[in-house]
This record gives sequence, C-alpha cells and structure tokens, in this order.
Amino acid sequence: MTWLLYLIDNMKMPPSLSELSRIVGINEFKLKKKFKEVFNMTVFGYLADYRLGIARSLLEDGNCL
Repeated sequence: MTWLLYLIDNMKMPPSLSELSRIVGINEFKLKKKFKEVFNMTVFGYLADYRLGIARSLLEDGNCL
C-alpha cells in the first residue's frame, strides 16, 4: 500500500481524492468504497485519526506540539 504511505507522508497537504485515485489507479468512487471496506472509515477520517494518534503519543511522552 504505497499510496497509503504517500497519504501519510503528505498529511500536512494531503492529496485530493481525485489525485489519490490517480495514484491508486482506480476511480474515486471505488477508492472511497474499498477504503471504507478495509479501514471502516473514510480516507480523510483515517488521516484525522492518524494525526490524533501522533498528537496523543506526543502528549503521553510529555512532548510539546
């Protein structure tokens, strides 16, 4: 899932769904549907959870954001 790494690596300026679908090689509808099936959330919901996980880890470790 190199495209997932691409999404995470670019989380400060995430690609649009159309750009991500071009990277994956499927249309936007299929991307959204398959992502929801696999991760049980939307693409940008996943990204938001990922960001929150990073923030939580930093706070638990006593690091400032």
